[in-house]
Amino acid sequence: MTLLEEMTRVVLATPSPTATPAQIAAWYTSKADLLDRIAREEGTRSPEAHDMATTARAHARQLQAALR
Repeated sequence: MTLLEEMTRVVLATPSPTATPAQIAAWYTSKADLLDRIAREEGTRSPEAHDMATTARAHARQLQAALR
């Protein structure tokens, strides 16, 4: 999958206001994966993308913890 295709997939999968915490956590995980890929491939914006990925993963973990 190209980067553009992955970006489109993540954007189109943005959870709705009625999404469950599990669905939102899964989306944050997908977003973090995308940001990690951007960090690997983009070079100059690597630190910024990596920081955003770290934040997205933290949000996913918080939502998953709330489900337990």
